[in-house]
Amino acid sequence: MKRLALMSCLLLVLAGVRQLQAQGSFVEISGTILDEDSNRPIQACNIYVRNRDIGTVANSDGEFSIKIPSEHVDKNLVFSNIGYETYEVPIAQLEESGNTIKLTATIIVMEELVVREAENILRTALARIPDNYPLGPEMLTTFYRELIKRNNSYVDISQGILEVFKLPYHRAGRDLVKINKGFRSKDYKAQDTLVFKLLGGPHTMLLLDLVKNPGIVLEEEILEYYTYELSDIREFDGKRHYEISFQPKNENDIELYVGKIYIEEKTLAISQIEFGYPSKTVKEAGKNLVKSKPRLAKLTPLVVNYEVKFREFKSRWHLYYVRNELSMRCNWRKRLFNTTFHSVSEMVVTDRKLIEVQPFEKHELAGRQVFFSEEAGKYFDESFWENYTIIKPEDDIQKALMKINSRP
Repeated sequence: MKRLALMSCLLLVLAGVRQLQAQGSFVEISGTILDEDSNRPIQACNIYVRNRDIGTVANSDGEFSIKIPSEHVDKNLVFSNIGYETYEVPIAQLEESGNTIKLTATIIVMEELVVREAENILRTALARIPDNYPLGPEMLTTFYRELIKRNNSYVDISQGILEVFKLPYHRAGRDLVKINKGFRSKDYKAQDTLVFKLLGGPHTMLLLDLVKNPGIVLEEEILEYYTYELSDIREFDGKRHYEISFQPKNENDIELYVGKIYIEEKTLAISQIEFGYPSKTVKEAGKNLVKSKPRLAKLTPLVVNYEVKFREFKSRWHLYYVRNELSMRCNWRKRLFNTTFHSVSEMVVTDRKLIEVQPFEKHELAGRQVFFSEEAGKYFDESFWENYTIIKPEDDIQKALMKINSRP
């Protein structure tokens, strides 16, 4: 491996000297993204081609894999994450695999900026949504996956390539989903009395776009129930962002969240939202998430967290990545041991095109009240991933797939 000396940046790229070889119509590049100081992986780091809507995110091990059309290999690959120096490197200088990217944390003194009251910043950001987000419909190519663990073992791994017809932000209505490719591995047994399934799948992820679907976080009439604090200034994609923390004001009958909203300093566009139920109320609030359960089972929510990311492209901010994490403990009457289920759902936009007319036939659309895990297997074929970009499976997921698929 050859170390590339990049003295002007606080980032190291370890790459080979071997030239990239096109695999048909694309090249595939993979590697690992680490914190320069701690060498810890940077989860969900954004990776994309500069000036193109082609991208992905790193997995929880900091690993990434991206497939880039051959005509774009003369461009740069960008690595960006909240709190780190953004860096881009010519794609031609990267190896097909084994690249190690080290990002350095940024430190910003808040006094450098004109600090405004947090709620005013947020209200101005909401007023500027028509100026900052798409005015027309888009066709998104996305990678979606659901991971479900029972205690410490994976029991269901479902993933797919989806097309999403996304309505503009000023237009009411739900986005439409079509499943193009799918795959499922499961380890449930016929005698299992409880099978953990996620209702809605991709549709639920699209509803988490709070800029379009503000819900009980960003609705105008709900803002008065929260307190807001300008907690930090963070670096993201070469721009400064206000970090606004929020939490419920008082005890009330509304199930409210805690979290952080990131707002770009100059455009005042909402660029990232992280939110979830507070630990003291998650058990009660999360009960509404349970649609059906066995009579003798008591399900207790433990963790309910969400993350939504947007990326700027051609002066507009677009939905880029959504993550949903849910943990439930199941207590059985007259049984000694409990069972804990943990699920993670992720959707990343890997390509995007402007489109005027909704192209799907009614029979092609994925239903809103279906289980994606049950649908995914219907869309499997031998050339499953082809030239699509995916979120690279973590090492333990790959081992789980091998273990599940090797069973008779």
